[in-house]
Amino acid sequence: MAVRLGEILPLLEEIAPGGLAESWDRVGLEIGDPGRPIRRIRVLLEAGEDALAAACRDGVDLLVIHHPLLFRPLPRIDTASPLGRMLALVLGNGMCVYAMHTNLDAAPGGLNDLLARRVGLGGRLRPLSARGGAGAGLGRLGSFPRPRRLGALAARLKHDFGASAVRLVGDASRAVRRAAVCTGSGSGLVAEFLSSAAEVFITGDLRYHDAREIEAAGKAAIDIGHLPSERWMAEAVAERLGRLLRRRRLPAAVDARGDEKEPFQTL
Repeated sequence: MAVRLGEILPLLEEIAPGGLAESWDRVGLEIGDPGRPIRRIRVLLEAGEDALAAACRDGVDLLVIHHPLLFRPLPRIDTASPLGRMLALVLGNGMCVYAMHTNLDAAPGGLNDLLARRVGLGGRLRPLSARGGAGAGLGRLGSFPRPRRLGALAARLKHDFGASAVRLVGDASRAVRRAAVCTGSGSGLVAEFLSSAAEVFITGDLRYHDAREIEAAGKAAIDIGHLPSERWMAEAVAERLGRLLRRRRLPAAVDARGDEKEPFQTL
């Protein structure tokens, strides 16, 4: 007997509680009927047309995505537009869509905790901007086991995260140990970073004036890019959701696709 979507929604809420999302965000069930039978689930960072077409061919019943499909209110659904075509594809195939965005970033064990460990931070991690208690909030603060040269650290992160380029603020020869991280765009947390004890901010999507503020404060930053900082989201969420389904003996298969490509080219 197939599991119903309504039985899976509490598991997704357990991974990324909706109450942790930023007020401007759009998370949770975007498209779907809680009574819909779900046999196959796919986790994606973002749902482009090619990814949606592949999900339809593969018989996926539920898509779990990081970047919401319906982020801005729609005055109409124009099926000649890219978003309209995607919505027509989803609705025409009876697929459900669930988004976990800034709530997944903020959740304990979520993307910021995973990013902090992937860059090499050890020990106890703390939110850069706390929300909801129990270690929840955007960004993370931690320390490397030993000081790292900024330039060498940037080169390692470029390699490890598969970035085509990284941007560095600060003296490449300086040693840093205390760090702040933020997945996706860290521009909104620059003030919190500057008021913290962290010496370097590892994130994506920093703006020119962010870099100037960091430089003026005598601190450092490594911008690894938005996509490289979170491209492993699908694998991590699929693994965790799969464990929860097995623990509750709910018969739904989960897979992950993480083949998104950078929209930017570095010349």
